[in-house]
Amino acid sequence: LGSVAALSPAAFTQVVAGPQVSPQWSVIQPWKGGDEFVVLQLLGWNMLGNAVSVSLILMFNLETLPVLAVKGAAAAAGALVFAANCILVVSLSTFSDHAKPVTDSPTVFAPRLDSVPLYVAWGSATGAAAYFVAAEFAPAQRPLFVGFGVFFALIGAVTTHCIAGRSLPGWRLLQTLRGGKAFVALQALGWIYICLAVYLALCITFGAMFPMRGMFVALATCLLGGQ
Repeated sequence: LGSVAALSPAAFTQVVAGPQVSPQWSVIQPWKGGDEFVVLQLLGWNMLGNAVSVSLILMFNLETLPVLAVKGAAAAAGALVFAANCILVVSLSTFSDHAKPVTDSPTVFAPRLDSVPLYVAWGSATGAAAYFVAAEFAPAQRPLFVGFGVFFALIGAVTTHCIAGRSLPGWRLLQTLRGGKAFVALQALGWIYICLAVYLALCITFGAMFPMRGMFVALATCLLGGQ
């Protein structure tokens, strides 16, 4: 019920309220509406997805988790849902009919998707996700699978950033807040998701965090999303 309640306001904002803002509005409009709108939509939907994921993991682990842990996580998920829906509503006020698509901006990096390093990065990320999923269903071999998963996750991220990125004009290894608003937001979210997946996988494997059903599948999804 909480997940449905979380998604309902967001769907209303996107499908019903959005068209009232502009005749140019579309339910699916990647990179359109201006920099501020794109970044707010990106943050809002990511926060909402994270909250729903936490809710589903709690639902499948109610019998094994301590009561206080469930209450605390549920409260945090609720707060995240509220903040995400507020951001999505606020994003409507920043929508611009006349703004160029973010990908048209010369400050936004546009990697060549046919480059070999990117294929290597995607292959590594997919392999890492597969090992995380295997760790979910084979607890006895979990340390081995998580070790391989972390290794391939790091290979994918490093290949994307250090090798594929070098083919882009103006690229630097460290480029704080450079490359356009959308690029900066995507880089921040990508690295956060990858590091979070790796960190939580290691914590669960080595006993620093209580293992939960579905957690490694969620981390695999988080890893692929970050990549």
